Amino acid sequence: MSLATEIILCIVSGYLIGTFSTSYIIGKTNHLDIRDYGSGNAGTTNAFRVMGKKAGIITFIGDFLKAFIPLMIMKYVLLRGADECCLLMLIFGIMCVIGHNYPVWLHFKGGKGIAATGGVFVAFDPWILIPGAIIFGGVIYLSKYVSLGSICVSAQSFRHLFQGIASAVHRCRPGRLQPFPFPEQNTPPRVQLKPPLFRHLPLQSKARR
Repeated sequence: MSLATEIILCIVSGYLIGTFSTSYIIGKTNHLDIRDYGSGNAGTTNAFRVMGKKAGIITFIGDFLKAFIPLMIMKYVLLRGADECCLLMLIFGIMCVIGHNYPVWLHFKGGKGIAATGGVFVAFDPWILIPGAIIFGGVIYLSKYVSLGSICVSAQSFRHLFQGIASAVHRCRPGRLQPFPFPEQNTPPRVQLKPPLFRHLPLQSKARR
């Protein structure tokens, strides 16, 4: 399969998976359309606000896992050891968040993408999960505002974004980076005694007296 075909598949599948709206489904089971209440967003924050703590937690987990699980399958099963692993994961993750925010089934009226973005970040670097959960829970507990917790987690996650991508590069292609091949059995090259502009001039073996 060509790289162009794989990119197209990631774009389409990422968007379609992202359009799965956990809060909308939970709302329908309770005979309401969450988009008609609160802030009008079909996301975790509005689920907490409209349907309560239990629905909000389920919504967060569902939106988080819909990005996290496919990316982990790509990383360790479908694209394990592939050169294009990180590129395709990044494309899939971005499209998953876009699908969450603008689902075609809900007339492009979705959530804010906080939980889905968190799933993408953790898939690249699982080590940000623990501090992210502590910050999210702590801010909500102290301020009673879910949206403020989401903002703080997003700021913390963006700080680790490039670190997560760099970590994924090494894990997707183990041993891909090789040490620089120094001449003479990896010994550091000798310092040039003559500058490049004066290489045509011979070195004087003895200083004139």
